[in-house]
Amino acid sequence: TVRYTTPGDYASKSIEALNSKAEVNFDHDKPLDKWLKSAHVLYNQAQVQKQEGTDDTLRHYYVLMLRYVDIVCNEIPNHPGYVDKGRQVEHKKIMKTVPSAVEDLEAAKEKLRKQYETEFERK
Repeated sequence: TVRYTTPGDYASKSIEALNSKAEVNFDHDKPLDKWLKSAHVLYNQAQVQKQEGTDDTLRHYYVLMLRYVDIVCNEIPNHPGYVDKGRQVEHKKIMKTVPSAVEDLEAAKEKLRKQYETEFERK
């Protein structure tokens, strides 16, 4: 299940902690349409967080986008409902966002890593 959260839920102090918060319990019994919709919602929420531009929203963006990429790349293609050609076409459209999402994730990860290092050095 996808957990919808707020920026304050990500006060973690490491990339590893954020990665664990991004884990999705993908239920293959849930209709594929719902997972496709969840992917869209995650992507849109992530974009809002990215535009906010604060440290909290950067962590939130990172978790949401990591969930998005995981669902789109790893889970949806393995869903039993994926055999439907219409769903495959929709998935291909969504997949077009993945390269830039991964690029953005890497940039966010690096920025977060630097923030965590700076915080650690201050202590």
